[in-house]
Amino acid sequence: MGGNVQEVAHAIGMDKRIGPKFLHAGPGFGGSCFPKDTRAFAATGRRWDAPQGLIEQVVAINEARKHAMAPRVVKAAQEGGLHGRRARHGFRAQYERYPRGAGARHHRGPSGSWADGQSARPGGDETAAKVLSRVDWYHSAYDAVRGAGVTVLITEWNGYRALDLKKVSELMGGNIFIDLRNVFAASDVEGSGLVYQSVGRSPTRDMIRERRLRYAWEPSP
Repeated sequence: MGGNVQEVAHAIGMDKRIGPKFLHAGPGFGGSCFPKDTRAFAATGRRWDAPQGLIEQVVAINEARKHAMAPRVVKAAQEGGLHGRRARHGFRAQYERYPRGAGARHHRGPSGSWADGQSARPGGDETAAKVLSRVDWYHSAYDAVRGAGVTVLITEWNGYRALDLKKVSELMGGNIFIDLRNVFAASDVEGSGLVYQSVGRSPTRDMIRERRLRYAWEPSP
């Protein structure tokens, strides 16, 4: 609708009954606890003839959200003339529980088959590599993006927050950077050479807004 999802979330979070901590747009929740626990609640409800409709819908919507992310990347690659190029993903592997993560689902792609690509995975071990056999692994994000047509950020891992985006742009073979966690602000990407896409935000509009706010607070000469 043309709004900024982060501004909307901030307004909602001002209600103390809701709070601001878990209102971040993204590719769906992953990890080990939420997927496991929501499924357990739903299964227990069915077992005891007390269906947990709300929780079952949360599970279904979250899975649909994960599946919806891959077509976004494919579309961005096609619009950028990069059809058939390998994509590079940035996420944190979750050890033996990794296949439940949003990043793992993203690698499967829209058809359910594992996608070719290269990934950086600080904090991971070799278990994820066994599950994602068609993926090349790098411990350095900069090594992973080298030559990439598209780079996709799928986690708020601190190491990724500190990325030098100009360096990322210079290393990539293309220039499409898709930030599915809204880690970066529009001003962070300005001048990097990257074509930046995020979730629920317009980079151009946000950049104009940030400039207006910055100028409004600058003292008069």
